[in-house]
Amino acid sequence: MLMGATAVMAAPEAPTAEWANFVKGPLASGSMTRSIKTTDDGQTIYWMGSAATHSKGDAPTYAGETIFASPVDVQRSTNNNLIIMRLDAQGKKVWSLYSSYGDAVSNTGGLDILPDGSIVFVAVLRHDEKADMLAHPLTIVDGTGASTDVYPGVDEYRNVGIVGHLSAEGKLLGYGVIDVDVINGYGDGAKTVHAGLFVDDLAVAPDGNIFISGNYRAPMHVKNVAGETVTFTPKYNYEWDGNAQTGAGDMYLLKLTPEGQLLASLEAQGEGITNGHISNVKYERGILYLYGKYDVVTDKTFTATLAGAQLCNTGVVDLFVAAIDASTFASEWHTNIVGERYNNSCVMQNSGISVGNGNLWFCGQYNGKFYPQGNADQAVYSTAKVREGMLVKFDATTGKWIKGVSSNTSFTGANTGLTAYQDALINTTTPDKVYVFGYVMKNTIGVFLRPYNANTLEADPADAWSLVTGVKKDNEFNAAIPIAFNIAYVPKAGLAFTDARGRGGMCAAGLEAVGTGSAFAIQIAKFQLPEALHDGINNVVVDNDETAPVEYYDLQGRRVSDSPAAGLYIRRQGTQATKVLVR
Repeated sequence: MLMGATAVMAAPEAPTAEWANFVKGPLASGSMTRSIKTTDDGQTIYWMGSAATHSKGDAPTYAGETIFASPVDVQRSTNNNLIIMRLDAQGKKVWSLYSSYGDAVSNTGGLDILPDGSIVFVAVLRHDEKADMLAHPLTIVDGTGASTDVYPGVDEYRNVGIVGHLSAEGKLLGYGVIDVDVINGYGDGAKTVHAGLFVDDLAVAPDGNIFISGNYRAPMHVKNVAGETVTFTPKYNYEWDGNAQTGAGDMYLLKLTPEGQLLASLEAQGEGITNGHISNVKYERGILYLYGKYDVVTDKTFTATLAGAQLCNTGVVDLFVAAIDASTFASEWHTNIVGERYNNSCVMQNSGISVGNGNLWFCGQYNGKFYPQGNADQAVYSTAKVREGMLVKFDATTGKWIKGVSSNTSFTGANTGLTAYQDALINTTTPDKVYVFGYVMKNTIGVFLRPYNANTLEADPADAWSLVTGVKKDNEFNAAIPIAFNIAYVPKAGLAFTDARGRGGMCAAGLEAVGTGSAFAIQIAKFQLPEALHDGINNVVVDNDETAPVEYYDLQGRRVSDSPAAGLYIRRQGTQATKVLVR
């Protein structure tokens, strides 16, 4: 049957929000976000994050509606309850999942949609420090209201990875555990290591299996498909005292079933690195694209490799971009990137990788200097003390570094400030453009899309669009500064779904400003995008002959059957064309 056949408006000249709703926690720390994904037609949105509670009855909300009420008082200042929500195309909540017992570690984990329409998520949960809470199992209440104990009570505060498989209706279909030991650091003044696992990214394959990547600092245990426990022991702690602020440990890539059973793994080999992370993983046509970073230990003979490719030890912080076979984990290509101090600084934060039109793009936030190994003449420099955004283009087939730019060399004056480039949007309709999603820590700019020439990496500041800004009050912006986190881009429908974090108030382009109070809130918003970000046939508004025959086209403009299979199509009758969803 046909769903949602409506009159279609022409694409806007700039991104325009259809709706924007807020996730709010009852405490000052409010809420946090981790992931946002959407189906290919943009009709269903999944969001993963957390909200802070402390006392029994504390109730986080979405669009003013209670998501859940905390069942317990906790010992810590806050308990960041895991939240996963399904939203419809109008932004209304269909169902929600939450951890009734279990604190969700911020800035780790992820969510994605599997080919069959089910969902997989990875979260790192921990017990409360309160004695009676340590004895209580970590518990998840799924979208149907069913409660499941996913990890037993313990006698020691610790972090645990949970891999969960959900139906589209929110039912927990199965789950697996990545167990991590509690260990003591090394040397005098050693600290107990509770946080031994970080899940930086997640990708899905067409066969329904998943890949997760990140860093681990204590022995972790994962069951394989035979039910046997496989133990991974970090090699690169190198006298680490356990201080979470200094960092240590090994990078990893795991291939898992949606229920968390181990299928394959990849780690660095050899000596000389520490605090290694595979920060991003992207699946594309049988290839996994990896983006990572690590520190170098100066008193070790450097022999480190990843998937057989040599890593480098020439910088203060070193990065790499690599392509490996998704089935064998064999190296297709590997490019080392050197990070050096510039203006007495060298900081690198990886954010995202994108593949399209034969190119690979990575984004991030940095301070200092970086360049491909052996080619310092191609270096990208920061120009200010605050961190800047970075955008680098590679050949997706060979891994060749083509060009890199910094935000402050593209945008100057009022357009500068602490900047992060989070992701790059690419489509086939305008292959000469790449659009960067990110933010500037100025409430007049906030969250943005910045177009770049995909060939020269030149940008025109006049073409940049602010998606979310601070709230104006008495013709002045208040202290609210929206921070961009995630974007889910639907090129065939010309849509984007974003989440941003801020407090005080936020304004999504085209909508009225909304005050959010003193606590940090997450804004989830839907944007209609300009024609340059549409793939396939664009929507039109014209007069129509209702007696004319009906024809259907796919979103690339190809004629299909008059009784098309389920999916998103262009319905043409006479001179009028509309997008319809066939279920």
